[in-house]
Amino acid sequence: ITQAQWENVMGKTGFHFDGNSTHPAERVSWEDVRGKESAHDWPGVKAVASDSFMGRLASKTGSGKRFDLPTEAQWEYACRSGSSTPWHFGDSEDDAEDYAWFKGNSGKKTHEVGTLQPNAWGLYDMNGNVSEWCLDRFGSYPADKQVDPEGPEKGWYRIWRGGGWEDIDYLLQSALRSGDSSSSRFISVGFRVV
Repeated sequence: ITQAQWENVMGKTGFHFDGNSTHPAERVSWEDVRGKESAHDWPGVKAVASDSFMGRLASKTGSGKRFDLPTEAQWEYACRSGSSTPWHFGDSEDDAEDYAWFKGNSGKKTHEVGTLQPNAWGLYDMNGNVSEWCLDRFGSYPADKQVDPEGPEKGWYRIWRGGGWEDIDYLLQSALRSGDSSSSRFISVGFRVV
């Protein structure tokens, strides 16, 4: 989601890299995106708050569709785009600068979305620029085979994936995970909509 898209739904917001309408929205919390965790605690509660980004987007579009963050499994599936290598673009971070804004090429800032190469499915900025919030809480992966898992019901923080402009290229691997509390806002964390 770009700054312009965020502001179209939520109004003027103070981003760290403010005034760059085509750059990713950052400094938005998981709760800003879908509602207070105490009332909208995924996976137990699927509904989003009416005053959250997802709630206002649904109301604004009038489509009757539900918008939300991807689960961690959905995010990784989309990022990998059929690959099984550490990065969707191969076995080495050597080509990262062609696909991602990171510490080595970002100039310590975000960049316009969609300006580098997409993954094999045409998705841009899955790695780098900003990390992206997912629905899930951080937890160990189940040992048994899963189909579209929704993540653990308990845990102290929410996941973000993809790595951002301030991370080294090694940390942009498709499987790497990070995160923080649902109310946290960071200058290198944004989100995408499913």
